Amino acid sequence: MYRILTLLLIVAGSAAAMGGGESGGEGGGSTLSFFLPILLLIVVFYFLVLRPQQRKEKERRAMIEAVKKGDKVITAGGLRGTVVKVYEQEKFARVELTKGVEVDVALAKIEAVITTETPKHPQQRPVKITGKKKIK
Repeated sequence: MYRILTLLLIVAGSAAAMGGGESGGEGGGSTLSFFLPILLLIVVFYFLVLRPQQRKEKERRAMIEAVKKGDKVITAGGLRGTVVKVYEQEKFARVELTKGVEVDVALAKIEAVITTETPKHPQQRPVKITGKKKIK
């Protein structure tokens, strides 16, 4: 991504340098050759940086709105627990860390919801290590 932006900056600089050396006969062509690479750089920046960031933020918002009682979550501080109650209007959730220990966490500070889905294919089962083997 940074290589593409660097390349576009080089192209914009060379186009501006070539446009600046012309005689004063054609003023419109020089202006177009100067602004076209800059506009191209802005468009590329939008599609490579801003759009993916907006998409991630939209997914995060959807995840936070879908938090419900019983979900296992990880907070921004690294705490891991189970949601006991969600206060929608205050935008908080009560999270049980261990038995008898509950904390209120702002919904915006929930980093991830841990899902425990079963694998679709039998080959994707997690491998359980039952004991250590000595290697000779």
